[in-house]
Amino acid sequence: CFAAPHTRLTIRCPYLNGGMAAMLDVAVAVAAGAANCEALWEQDIWWQVRLGEEVMAGHFPSTEEWSYTAVGRPFHNHWWLASVILSAIYHLGGVFGLTLSRGGMAAVIVWLLCQLRPKSSLRWPIAALGFAITQHRIQVRPESLCFALFVLLFLLARRLGERRAADASLSRVWWPREVLAMYACVALSANLHFGVVPWVLFGALMLLADGVFDAAPTSLKVPLLGLMVDMACVCRALPAGVAVC
Repeated sequence: CFAAPHTRLTIRCPYLNGGMAAMLDVAVAVAAGAANCEALWEQDIWWQVRLGEEVMAGHFPSTEEWSYTAVGRPFHNHWWLASVILSAIYHLGGVFGLTLSRGGMAAVIVWLLCQLRPKSSLRWPIAALGFAITQHRIQVRPESLCFALFVLLFLLARRLGERRAADASLSRVWWPREVLAMYACVALSANLHFGVVPWVLFGALMLLADGVFDAAPTSLKVPLLGLMVDMACVCRALPAGVAVC
């Protein structure tokens, strides 16, 4: 038995209705979050907490002030927003709050992975496998926040493809809400971690491959990928916390 050209292979479980499947999504995400709540071990979290305290106090350092061998050298604060978030978590919940935030980030990432293929029963083992592979990188660090936005980018692309398949007139809309949300993800990531350019370019290439090798109506179109690449190349975080294009 061979699948027709340009069709997706989807394995469905007839024993799970929508509500039960959604509960299983949450259960898998909670399990991943609990597995990632080990004792705080990240040794560089404290300078990020300190940096967030300075930013919240209105001080955006532009030169190196903490390192004896590099005092006075230019310092570009790419992580200003992440440091504020981590500092706020520490002041609200202490070490326990930071540990819990690591588990929360893992749970959000795994839940978003499950939403990429909501009608396939393979999403749970695939999400679990993805978590097992990347667990060592889901840490109390700025890049972990970007991981969730990275998965959200693909989820938005999927939702946009579904809407375009259901409404042909949407293809003539220059700025659907999903596109605006994707821009917001990139701008937000630019203020969370300096690795946003290769992060979004990699995502754009993955979506481009999906559009080239899969002619299904839910595939993302190349013009949108062009917008993503343009955005990734020019988006840069400023010390004042503004992303400019």
